[in-house]
Amino acid sequence: MVENFKKMFRMSLISSVFFIVVGLFLILKPEVTLATISYVIGGIIIVIGVTFLIKYFSNKEYGMFSGDLIFGVMSVIFGFILILNPTALAKIIPFILGIWIVISSITKIQYSLQLKTYNNKAWVSTMMIAAITFLWGLLLLFDPFEGAMVITQVIGMFILIYAVLDLAEVILIKKNLKDIKKGVGKIIE
Repeated sequence: MVENFKKMFRMSLISSVFFIVVGLFLILKPEVTLATISYVIGGIIIVIGVTFLIKYFSNKEYGMFSGDLIFGVMSVIFGFILILNPTALAKIIPFILGIWIVISSITKIQYSLQLKTYNNKAWVSTMMIAAITFLWGLLLLFDPFEGAMVITQVIGMFILIYAVLDLAEVILIKKNLKDIKKGVGKIIE
């Protein structure tokens, strides 16, 4: 039982340190992180495209009616675009996210105006939140790369906070391991 706790402590300690490093990297170097993600995703898409091309050229049954050739060529091209221009992914995802946030915010603004017509006091807070999210969506639409950097840093902060809390929890458990062993011993008896 004690050995299991020691293994858990070591694994948690290693994972916490790993997540602290990842979180700091995301916060301090978001450009490098996004470029690395672009390279990895681009490479995966190229491999998928090549697989479809091999499937197309090795399978004579489908002939010209198979979508494997088109999908394979498009995948390889898109994969190379991501590898040769790593900021492309950082521009595409926030742009799409920005469109979704703007549309959602406009819908929420409509809801808040409806609440106002019914004299519901919640319309003010709903309107303020919708206006803030609308502005965030506009930032992502008009400056998607900067928006991607901010999103990457926020994710890094969450990972860092999680890792520090996890590390504190593991240290607390280790300090109280004697009490835990006593409690487990009583349960077994």
